[in-house]
Amino acid sequence: MLRFYRILYVVIPLLIGASAWVHVMLPAESDKGWLLHAAHRWLEGGRLYVDIFEVNPPLIVMLYALPVWVSTHVAGLADSEALAGLGLAICALSAWAGTCVIRLHPAFAGNTAKQIKFALLLGLIFVFYTKQSYFFDREHILLVLIFPYVLRFMPSLAERTPSLRLRIIIGCMAAVGFCVKPHTIIIFAALQLFTLLRTRSFAALLSLENRIIAALGVLYVLSIWIFTPEYFQTVLPMALETYSSFGSINSGPSTYLPPFFVGMGVIFAHFRAQATPYRKDVYYLVGVSVAFLVYALANNGWDYTYNPLYCLLMFISAWLLWEYDWLRGEYETRGMPTQNILFGLRGCVIVLTVNAAYIVIYLLAMASNMKNIRTPCDENPQCPYTPQAKYMVEHQYHSFGTMTLDFSNWITLMRLTGAHWETRFNHLWMMSKLMQSGAGFRADHRWIAEIVAKGFAEDLDRHKPDMLFVDNSPGFIGWPHSFDLPGYFSEVPAFKEAWSHYRFADSLNFCGNYGNSAPISCRYDVYSRIAP
Repeated sequence: MLRFYRILYVVIPLLIGASAWVHVMLPAESDKGWLLHAAHRWLEGGRLYVDIFEVNPPLIVMLYALPVWVSTHVAGLADSEALAGLGLAICALSAWAGTCVIRLHPAFAGNTAKQIKFALLLGLIFVFYTKQSYFFDREHILLVLIFPYVLRFMPSLAERTPSLRLRIIIGCMAAVGFCVKPHTIIIFAALQLFTLLRTRSFAALLSLENRIIAALGVLYVLSIWIFTPEYFQTVLPMALETYSSFGSINSGPSTYLPPFFVGMGVIFAHFRAQATPYRKDVYYLVGVSVAFLVYALANNGWDYTYNPLYCLLMFISAWLLWEYDWLRGEYETRGMPTQNILFGLRGCVIVLTVNAAYIVIYLLAMASNMKNIRTPCDENPQCPYTPQAKYMVEHQYHSFGTMTLDFSNWITLMRLTGAHWETRFNHLWMMSKLMQSGAGFRADHRWIAEIVAKGFAEDLDRHKPDMLFVDNSPGFIGWPHSFDLPGYFSEVPAFKEAWSHYRFADSLNFCGNYGNSAPISCRYDVYSRIAP
């Protein structure tokens, strides 16, 4: 076992370093790309929830504004590189705070070598086991920032109090993590429930960390109400009425079947009756995993919401590795057979190794295509143009708008062509429910369509994009059939007037990155602006 750990001292830093390099070098796409785009527009004077229509509360855009601001003041630094740098710094802070907490654990106290292993494990979980497209996205931020808080309330640490400074840091980090998305109240409530069941006392719920989280949470809600009231007045009511219909039918646990089945199998396969310094903590961590699963299910099944659960299962597998190692030592000391212990120990190693191998293959694939991804298309004859990008370049369009539920391509389109994205909606998540519902629901929620149509009208009149991509795809994310979006919005006079300056130009067949959740051919109608 000692030789195994010595190998890890070399391998783990290399894996973390390779992952960090990929996180920094690859451009931000999809949701992260949109949030960087929203942060750019916000720093340029755009109003959140008016000029930039985002479903998340404002904290995530403000966090992304930090690397955007840095990138605009440092020559040669891309916003995605600055974002990855901020993410790595937050990971390092969380790993430091988590290691400071674990020093108080009976199995780690006074053992510097084991504390170093724990710090490396957190680096592996936060950086290596997190896919590049999810790195420092909302769920990753949540996991990293609340992890020291999760460790703080492990049963083995219930009677051990960290320093006041560390508790304040943990409370502030957790408050930011929980405020990133409203759904995280599920995880916070679950952690309080676990503490209440263990202590049988409400006093534990009034810890300094919880008071910090409550105070900062209230201040955050008040600041939203004061500075961005449109979130409560428009976006939140709209999301409560419609967002449940906007989900992925091909996402979720199926993406992570191997770690789910193998990881949970190891967890429950060979618990021994003998008490260990790790046992109560395992039960606690499994409960936290269930809370993360409920959180993911409440988020309409998108892949990235399951990433914290996947990382937590990897952490539990490593935690069990230490427990089985401890049990093996106890059994050998007492002259007892260790076959069952070795079975569990090897299972943990297999879980961690198999998943690590999968990620290494992914890293190699990303590294092999790094040149094509990072080289601007005007300097790269092998540029992997998307059909939309190719169309824009051929027709010399320099700005565009989108009217679609597909949000996977537009940041890439900007990067490939240098064109400006001039509409405020990254995707029309609010329209999915209206399109699937009957005339009665549409009539009752006419206000939603009017807000969207007026938003488009303002963007078309103010920015005058050269062309628009209008989604006319049947069967995409809950669409029962193709839907005439411009025709539906034209019932609003302001949109009808703005739309009169555009004419149908062409149709493109192209799917985003949803695979089996979209039909083989996705249709985008192209409308170009009529020359004055």
